[in-house]
Amino acid sequence: MFAPAAWAGPAKAVAENGVILKQKSGYVDQFTQQVTPTAVRVDINSHDYYIISRAPDWKVYIVRPKSKEMAVVSHHDWCYKLQVRHLSWTTALRKPEAISRSTEEGRPIITYRYGPTEVYGSLLAMTSDTHANTPVKRPNHSEIICFDYPGSDKTGPIFGRIKGLPPVRGLVLRAYRKEVGGNVAGAVETVDTNARAKIASSVFDIPTGYKIVPFSSSLVQTQAASENSKALIEDFMSK
Repeated sequence: MFAPAAWAGPAKAVAENGVILKQKSGYVDQFTQQVTPTAVRVDINSHDYYIISRAPDWKVYIVRPKSKEMAVVSHHDWCYKLQVRHLSWTTALRKPEAISRSTEEGRPIITYRYGPTEVYGSLLAMTSDTHANTPVKRPNHSEIICFDYPGSDKTGPIFGRIKGLPPVRGLVLRAYRKEVGGNVAGAVETVDTNARAKIASSVFDIPTGYKIVPFSSSLVQTQAASENSKALIEDFMSK
């Protein structure tokens, strides 16, 4: 006679060791990165979209919860073919002039230094009296400072490409361009780092029931930014 098997209770969520980064870009955009050696999720804090990529295929899923839409692209296309940012100095960065290694709070750091880029006018400049279409050359250099975390050759570029940065190894902590004279244009700033986080594996689940749509840069644009850009263009065209 067999005794009934003991009930083990409800399944516990599996937690993985990882890193959580709270980051900001400019005055509006704020992001949260949750990263393990085999997966990454980037949430924009406005909740307009989030991005997931995970082993083994590392496909990139751009998810829009409000519209229940999702685009799926290969990791290679995300890193090397698709253009997410426009009219930004970050898109002019190519091969670094120098790569150095150091430590920061006990963590391994990679610093990529790039040569000068041209300063281009923006739509905002078009509404003023400046000549926005004329590049202004000023002595400058750019740096991308990254946390050399395991697997970050795959996970690192997922967030970096949102800001138009080149695909480099490491989790981007800071990225900026500094001009002679001290003027600094920042693309990424990390405001909080939890390098000993426990992250539920369900964080990296791909949602079901979403409509699959072709990739468009508008998928990684917030509603507020889209409305501001539209209003700015309409204002310019009306003059």
